[in-house]
Amino acid sequence: MYVHLSLNQVLFVVITVFVVWLLARSIILLKNLNTMIMSTNEILEDTKRISRVAAETTEGLEDAVKDVSESIVIVSNSIKGNQSNIKALTNLINALMALKNFLTNKELKKVS
Repeated sequence: MYVHLSLNQVLFVVITVFVVWLLARSIILLKNLNTMIMSTNEILEDTKRISRVAAETTEGLEDAVKDVSESIVIVSNSIKGNQSNIKALTNLINALMALKNFLTNKELKKVS
């Protein structure tokens, strides 16, 4: 008993198997690509959140540093005799309290 196959039939079978294999690999590739895109979106969302928090922290720290620098100027002017010592000391204490409150709020945000 002999089976007679022409060259066209053999090539058709080989090409069909190759197309099925290629289709299966393409489906797997698309599935992995979808997973990768979802992970990338999560990373981008985290990056946006971290950037926003960093910007807010920088603005708050900038205000606190500004208050402290103003107080230092007032104290230095007080030493030169341009203002009263009590006002300079009060401004310095207020600036230091603002800096302490800022740092305390920052630590509380980290905890929650």
